[in-house]
Amino acid sequence: WRWIFYVNLPIGIIALIAIATRLHLPPRKTEHKIDYFGAGLLSGGLVSLLLVTVWGGNNYAWRSEQIIGLAIAGVALIAAFIFWETKVSEPLLPLRLFRNSIFRVSVMLSMLAGLVMFGAIIFLPEYQQIVRGYSATKSGLLLLPLIVGLLTASIVSGRLISKWGHYRIFPIIGTSIMVVGFWLFSHVSLSTTQLDLTYWMIVLGVGIGLFMQVMTLAVQNSVDRADLGTASSATVFFRTLGSAFGTAIFGAILTNRLNHNLLKLLPASVAKHVNGGSIEGNPAQLHGQPPAIVHDVFQAFVMAFHSVFIWGIPFAILAVIVALFLKETPLRDSTKDMAEGESLQIHPAE
Repeated sequence: WRWIFYVNLPIGIIALIAIATRLHLPPRKTEHKIDYFGAGLLSGGLVSLLLVTVWGGNNYAWRSEQIIGLAIAGVALIAAFIFWETKVSEPLLPLRLFRNSIFRVSVMLSMLAGLVMFGAIIFLPEYQQIVRGYSATKSGLLLLPLIVGLLTASIVSGRLISKWGHYRIFPIIGTSIMVVGFWLFSHVSLSTTQLDLTYWMIVLGVGIGLFMQVMTLAVQNSVDRADLGTASSATVFFRTLGSAFGTAIFGAILTNRLNHNLLKLLPASVAKHVNGGSIEGNPAQLHGQPPAIVHDVFQAFVMAFHSVFIWGIPFAILAVIVALFLKETPLRDSTKDMAEGESLQIHPAE
């Protein structure tokens, strides 16, 4: 697992060298105050709500004091964060940005993109490992069609936006294709071929790739220059937030339906000794079990994965609806904006 992080070191070094040698910006010192208290409120609220989705139905019953308490704490801390942001001089997330309809739509789409993307990236390899018996390395490599589709669609959409000067159509098309991708994966079964999975991953990757990066462009094109950094980081933050909640929500669905399916498919004398969570974490424990039991366990997993992607379809449809509300503004001329920025630096009084 360490190599997951080690592999980023050479990439990070290359990025640092590129920035140090190619990015030359005039230095400008500005005093700022970091909203530490707001960051604490936001972090506490989000962690509480995430724990609700992770622990609910697994570690604690949904109606338990722990889950209800976490839900109340999460909502209260988020409410306190919103109130605090209206009072602090330099808010972590200026609420005025939400008066911009393009920003509102973009952050919602970014959150939904993160939610559905990680729902696929996390659980497709898990399907390959548990049902197909592939290694972690092989299941990761078999995810490449989705990544290739996502990367290709991102590059193509970026080129076309630069050429045409219009971006609104791409989120609408992309989210629509994403619905098709999740619908395809809702048909997964024990007999689904690897070729079918490859086609489905390409479709889903293209759908996500057509609109995921467009949201950042739309936000940067609609806010004031002074808010570019905050608005851009907010878009990425909501995408990351969506990925965290998506992983937790879909994980809860998978575990819940898996345990239900095991009780449904296995003999009662066997089912009471089988825990879906333990099998999910260690599929090797199925080795040596009777073939009929192993088949039923795999079928229970397939049915659980089916439920995950079925529940993903409403989120994808919601993304289509949200994309229809995205307004389009003319793309800025970067050369003109840079000249204006330099003018502002030369004449700060203006």
